Amino acid sequence: MDIQRRTLLQFGSIGVVSSLAGCSFMGSAEYVPVVVENSHNTKHAISIAVISPPEGSGGYTSYASETLQLDIGESETYDETLALTDYPPNLLAMMMLDDETTGTAEFELSAELQELRFRITEDGQIRILPSYEQFE
Repeated sequence: MDIQRRTLLQFGSIGVVSSLAGCSFMGSAEYVPVVVENSHNTKHAISIAVISPPEGSGGYTSYASETLQLDIGESETYDETLALTDYPPNLLAMMMLDDETTGTAEFELSAELQELRFRITEDGQIRILPSYEQFE
């Protein structure tokens, strides 16, 4: 888990916004909303990142990252942070709090993805919840 913690610290300390992965130069890009919410009874400084999973000693691609502070019960929505790509990559979503609590989740970035939610629960734990469209 040390590589994930180092990666999150890197994103938080240098303020990377995102790479060009998935950007559309020929027209408007489609985005998946990213929601960060704090249900804990403490204000938190938060770093989130969405990257391609690192392979071996190779690098990774940054798809999105944000650093923010949320008060108790507050949430923030980023409508144009995570762009859909021409292919559905498997990605790694990561979150780190100011008390060094970390959480990760792998998910597929596809057209069916409706939202990516980063949640700090009432007991201070991290939940990362991708929500997919349900077809009937």
